[in-house]
Order: sequence, then C-alpha cells, then structure tokens
Amino acid sequence: MNYQFFATAGIVSGFVAIVGIVFLILWGLSYDFWWSDTFTHVTGWGCGLCFIVIALFWLVVGIICGLSEIWGWGLVQS
Repeated sequence: MNYQFFATAGIVSGFVAIVGIVFLILWGLSYDFWWSDTFTHVTGWGCGLCFIVIALFWLVVGIICGLSEIWGWGLVQS
C-alpha cells in the first residue's frame, strides 16, 4: 500500500459517503411524507450499510497498517 492507494481509497470512501447521504435524505423524505414503507426501509438500510462499509474498511486498513508497522511486513510504502 502506498499513498496512491490511500488517495484512491479516500476518493471511493467519499463517493460511498455521498451515496449514504443521498440515502439519508431520501429516508427522511420518505419518513416525513409517508411514502411506501418498503422504500423507507430500503433507504434506511442503504444509508446504514454505506456508513458501516466505510467504517469497517478504514478499520481493516488501520489494523493492517498498524500490524505492518509493528511486525515490519513492508506493506505500507511511501
């Protein structure tokens, strides 16, 4: 992993966050305007899933980077 990996991962995480925010807005609108219950549930799950995927991805990357630094695996390069 190098800086290009982290830059690309940040950009992809940003896009997933934008999708999560769109789901959040749609969830709020569907909840306020009493749209289909299925649509409300799908947008709620979509929003939660987007933010959980981002958090888990960066948690795994952080753990890998930390273990690489501790044990000298050489995975993270400049």
